[in-house]
Amino acid sequence: MEKNLIQIYQLEMIKGYTTANLDRLSQVVLQNSSKTLDEHPRQTGFEDSYCPDSAIIDRIVEDMQEVYSEFQSKSSSLSFPKKGRLSLIGKWGHVHEKNMSTNTHDHKPADVSAVTYLKVSKESGQLKFNPNPLHDYSYTIPPKKGMFLLFPGWLPHSVNRNLSNESRISVSFNFKLEEA
Repeated sequence: MEKNLIQIYQLEMIKGYTTANLDRLSQVVLQNSSKTLDEHPRQTGFEDSYCPDSAIIDRIVEDMQEVYSEFQSKSSSLSFPKKGRLSLIGKWGHVHEKNMSTNTHDHKPADVSAVTYLKVSKESGQLKFNPNPLHDYSYTIPPKKGMFLLFPGWLPHSVNRNLSNESRISVSFNFKLEEA
């Protein structure tokens, strides 16, 4: 009797933690929060803000590259089928005040997207992944200070409403994969 495994869906994300100075980067993101990436409120860049290059950003990217490289060496992944080194193509700050949320979107054509949490509190909004927006299935991940998540750029996601009285501050990244 022949037996075969049929895999319908597999999705992997990579979680890590950074050693960067998050308190200082939080201040920088807050100082630049009025410098939005788009002037029109209907565009997703309207809620994203300029995040300047810095040694702190470099440290976070290095931490992500290290974790991604370790993952690739140990795993054959359907979620990250293309091998290579993460090459930064964009970054931005994000500040969610009370009652703010982010609608479902993706980061195409980025190969890999990421978020690093700089300041979070209980009920400050979870990252919600919707692998198939036509179905009700979703998966939420509660943010933790210092945690970063790497995920495929095509993956639809949103952020639940910030129900706390404190700002939720993060920095997001987009990467292309370059041959190592």
